[in-house]
Amino acid sequence: MIDKKKDDATKRDVSDAIGVEAPVVLFRRPVAVVAPTAAARLAELPGDERKAAVERMLELGAKAINAYQTNATVRLLEGRLDGLDAQLQERLSVALRKDRETAKEEMGRLLHEHALETTRVMMRFTDPKSEDAFPAVMTSG
Repeated sequence: MIDKKKDDATKRDVSDAIGVEAPVVLFRRPVAVVAPTAAARLAELPGDERKAAVERMLELGAKAINAYQTNATVRLLEGRLDGLDAQLQERLSVALRKDRETAKEEMGRLLHEHALETTRVMMRFTDPKSEDAFPAVMTSG
């Protein structure tokens, strides 16, 4: 008998049976819904408490669906942001490698210039033929 009710409930056209005039949901004619968990809960209640219980179930179900959709949207956004983050990390890595090579070349050039300038300055003080050389200064005194 239950299987026949399930079949009947899923095959009937109910497009006009449930209406909405917010914030009210209208059941315009009898509607059978296959909902085993809800049916078990409602079976425990006296008949005069079932309408309020169905209202709570509809509201809680709607809130759960909203939370699920929000969570799915947040996950989608997180996934996209993770993808953008990975893309940025890759671009930064490439830029840093290029900059590292550029910096290495620049540092090599600067060190070479510094070495030449240091040698030129030191020659003035270490060349025995120079008036300012250490040997000349040390012996002139």
